[in-house]
Amino acid sequence: MGLRKDYLTYIDNTIKSIFGSPNNLHMLELGDQKIKGKGIKFGLGKSYYQDQGLFHTSVDLNGRNGSIVKDLKNLDDFIEYHNKFDIVTNSGTTEHVDTLEGQYTSFLNIHKCLKNNGIAIHIVPDIDITNETGRWADHCDYFYSINLFTTLVENSDYKTISFDIIDNLRAYTYQKNGDKFIDKNLFLEKIHVRKN
Repeated sequence: MGLRKDYLTYIDNTIKSIFGSPNNLHMLELGDQKIKGKGIKFGLGKSYYQDQGLFHTSVDLNGRNGSIVKDLKNLDDFIEYHNKFDIVTNSGTTEHVDTLEGQYTSFLNIHKCLKNNGIAIHIVPDIDITNETGRWADHCDYFYSINLFTTLVENSDYKTISFDIIDNLRAYTYQKNGDKFIDKNLFLEKIHVRKN
């Protein structure tokens, strides 16, 4: 999906509201994110966030632009990252992870990578906004909803920080405050799978 100026504004404002300065925080960015649009001096999320003083790690199956090859469907790929990150960003990545089981594993990996008091920032297609015919309808096979995120928060050791709609996408941030994570079946029943 890439990073647009309004996505960056949401992410930056969220980080500042929780941590103040981004200096010396550890960020995990899902996907090899490129910045799209005018008026931003960096072409990559990695460069943009490193310039702000963040210790930035990006993961992607493609291994491009400094990203580390990791598969969000594989729990073993992320063992070295457990409890390491203050911030995990998911700007249009998890919806591309194939298999329904992979959807759960992706969010479990996010959970395990976050430190306590760390935040997960999601900007993803929402079925209630997109539906089957809207702007992002052909973008992916998996869609989320406000109901998915509230169910996730209520059944995990999370606290909602903020949510919004940006560019017809769901932006949702929660903060981790323990090890409890939602039951797989409950989580998967809230994922919307695109009809073919």
